[in-house]
Amino acid sequence: MCEYRYVGGGGLLGGISWGRNFELSPYLIRQPSFDASGVVDSPAKAEVYLNNRLLSTLELPPGPFRLENLPYKAGFNHIRVVVTDAEGKTQVFDSRYVQFSRLLKPGLSEFLITAGSERQNFGTDNFRYDDTLRILGFYRQGVLTNLTLGGRIEATDQLISTGVSVSTALPLGTVDVAAAVSSNAGVMGHAVAVSYFYPGQWLGFGGGVRLSSDFYTNTSLALAGDRPRLEAFFTASMPLGSRINLSGQYNYTDQRDAIARDQISLSAQVRLSRQLNLFIQATQSQTANQSPDNRFSVNLNYFLGGTQT
Repeated sequence: MCEYRYVGGGGLLGGISWGRNFELSPYLIRQPSFDASGVVDSPAKAEVYLNNRLLSTLELPPGPFRLENLPYKAGFNHIRVVVTDAEGKTQVFDSRYVQFSRLLKPGLSEFLITAGSERQNFGTDNFRYDDTLRILGFYRQGVLTNLTLGGRIEATDQLISTGVSVSTALPLGTVDVAAAVSSNAGVMGHAVAVSYFYPGQWLGFGGGVRLSSDFYTNTSLALAGDRPRLEAFFTASMPLGSRINLSGQYNYTDQRDAIARDQISLSAQVRLSRQLNLFIQATQSQTANQSPDNRFSVNLNYFLGGTQT
């Protein structure tokens, strides 16, 4: 469990959990969607357009109508519903919004509470757990169509780490903010993380930064261990037609005790056919005062059918 991937901890625990699992209801619409409602005096036809493309045509009987959970795609959306009755009268419903996977519909919530001990030597030993009881939990609530708030807590006999999060969609992209404080054996710490993403159709880019004090801790970060004081990343992707996608990423980490390190990677994915894909990646990693580590890889994936490659 690691709901707050920027400031929270987690791990593989043996114990009990109670939560809301959306995967058990795959047809549940979790993200905010556009609805349209009105009244028609005679039989009417509703045309639904997404990003200026006609998606569906619906027949409406006379009387009040409500169209819910209209289709959308990730990123920027322009949805338009044109309702025309038998007399030629037209009603137009128009909305522009950003669809963001971190948002929940207003009124919808998700949560998870776990209590147990951490698994030790996974893959080499059986039924080996530590002696420390860990309690982890988070709660997120959809407040507005473009705002979801959350909170988290992690605790042991020596540690308490808690924080809040805000996820929002703006006209020019999406923003995630998380902040946390901790107390471990009486030693206080704090952390804050901010990320932004612009989900453009022809160019997507984003970045983020996390700042931590020297003694911020959670259930995955021991008080005596080294930890990153500053982490930053930037990513971008761009499709070239329907078969080629280019992407790049830069990461920088400044540890409290270890030497700072950065990494840059460039990759290309080429769809050669319906069953054959080509992946090319070049990566350079460098630690201060050391020679860079350069790597290059080329992979071919052939789909045999189903889930086999």
